[in-house]
Amino acid sequence: MEKCVENDVQTSTATDKSDQEDKEEKDPESAVFNPPLYLQRYRRVADVIRKYGCSSVIDFGTAECKFLQTLKNIECVENIAGVDVNRGGLESRKMVCRPMTADYLQPRKKPLRMRLFFGDLTKYDSRLEEFESVTLIEVIEHLTEPVLVAMPDAIFGKLNPKLVVITTPNAEYNVLFKNFTGKRHWDHKFEWNREDFKTWCENIAMKYNYIVEYQGIGAPPPGKEHIGCCSQMAVFESCLANQADEWCYGMDHSQRSSASGNPAEQFPYELISDWQHPFQKDTVSLEQKIIWEAEYVMSFLAREHQNEEQSLDENHMPIDLNHMLQFRKLKEYCDDINILRDVLQNSGYHLTSNKHSVLYKIYPDTDDEPEDEKPKRARSASIISGQFSDAEDDLTTPLLCEGLYAGLQACVESWDE
Repeated sequence: MEKCVENDVQTSTATDKSDQEDKEEKDPESAVFNPPLYLQRYRRVADVIRKYGCSSVIDFGTAECKFLQTLKNIECVENIAGVDVNRGGLESRKMVCRPMTADYLQPRKKPLRMRLFFGDLTKYDSRLEEFESVTLIEVIEHLTEPVLVAMPDAIFGKLNPKLVVITTPNAEYNVLFKNFTGKRHWDHKFEWNREDFKTWCENIAMKYNYIVEYQGIGAPPPGKEHIGCCSQMAVFESCLANQADEWCYGMDHSQRSSASGNPAEQFPYELISDWQHPFQKDTVSLEQKIIWEAEYVMSFLAREHQNEEQSLDENHMPIDLNHMLQFRKLKEYCDDINILRDVLQNSGYHLTSNKHSVLYKIYPDTDDEPEDEKPKRARSASIISGQFSDAEDDLTTPLLCEGLYAGLQACVESWDE
């Protein structure tokens, strides 16, 4: 089970989630799906987070924190909170969220904070007030009736995020499992068909001013499309999502944290772990990156075509701008030929009369090339590696070594424990 509840309170355990994964590797789900269905869910939910560009995510019922590891690799995500009511499970898995040695060797381009909270999803904690998105992956089917009723107001009403993603089994698919009766897990309180799930979602969307769309995860075999996918997913988007000021403070602040004078009520969740991941601040302008990468690409193309007699004279080679934009890194910085043309001209490069190509100066021997006109090939490589200038390299190296040493020291301490 990925998440479970007992005694009218949402709960989950690390062993429960392992049970679910074991179940998917045996019967019924894994006998049908490769990769396992739980991985397909993670990837699909991550795709939604990436599509909407959410920088902060709360994963309720986070269990073994495996989905948090998926979130960590989404470029736009900078703030992650995992919430679960199984304190022991969180304590046993909290080290999963710490920075690894590789994170110091190849730091992110943006900051990342990962926190784990012990708490009940029906409680409102103001520390999570302005998170942009919430995920509940295979959670709701484990909730008892009182918790299921209280959950929408806690998440959609008080937290009021821009995006909410919920997955749950599709009961219609169960007929495809061989020798299978009942529910997919012993703790499932219910399993809805698509119509039941849609009705529940539509009521929430109408009450809390959201729009909702539906997707399936785990496609049925050919000829069985009418029963739908194995899991069903609802993606809720706030109708105020494009009105930033209204969305951030969609309801009166006093309503969201009415007990503002009582810290115990304002912060009902217990913080289990809080990790800040290393990152390298990028101080290079986009225009400079485009120039450095363009110079690298021009140098590369000029060497490739130097013997094709395409040059206008012995010193200049026309380099097609559209051809340059086929290079992945340059396209990442600039995917508009007009922008590339303007940046090159502003940097002193000349274009052909039809403005389709840039004139790149070539030299028979690169040793004869003037120092101030050499293509900054190393610059392009340094951008990729995260080192942006000689001066910054001098500062970056000791800082990186210091961070790496701290990471290795932390690993040694954890081994000692």
